[in-house]
Amino acid sequence: MKLYISGPMRGYSRFNFDSFYAAEKDLQNRGYETINPARIDEEHGIDPDTMTFEKDIKPIFNELVTRDVEAIIECDGIVLLSGWQESTGARAELGVCEWLGKS
Repeated sequence: MKLYISGPMRGYSRFNFDSFYAAEKDLQNRGYETINPARIDEEHGIDPDTMTFEKDIKPIFNELVTRDVEAIIECDGIVLLSGWQESTGARAELGVCEWLGKS
């Protein structure tokens, strides 16, 4: 089973990447395949230690949203990190999963 990890990023230290990586490790240890948007971001050059949303992420935000929706389409379900309720993006990702019958 492939699970998409969703949670808050904007406004968190290091875009909350550490929580995404911890969830990824836990899920993989339990035998799940994961899609970790934080890992994908870093693989595509997003540095959570030096970049800001307004300056660096906002100009490419539409590309990131498209990529994330495509990843959700590939998954079997979603895992929501603590604080997801306060995140517009995580709520939208959950909505896409529900729309696709994957929640």
